[in-house]
Amino acid sequence: MAEITPMWNMNREGFKQLYEQVPGDKPGFDEVWRITGGNPRMLEELYGGAGWNSDRVIEGGSLGGVGGHRHIH
Repeated sequence: MAEITPMWNMNREGFKQLYEQVPGDKPGFDEVWRITGGNPRMLEELYGGAGWNSDRVIEGGSLGGVGGHRHIH
């Protein structure tokens, strides 16, 4: 049986509203938008598990193949 993983991206305005709810210091919105493409799961992983370090997310397999990865704080 195949596993179904929902994958979706938010529009820019909706994603910005979500981004603004993230507490604490964070990189600029445009950079987060560029890296995540509006995907709320990627925002969660960058903020929660990776401490704004895109290398950690890529190593974990979530952003495999995305270039320009680095610590974005």
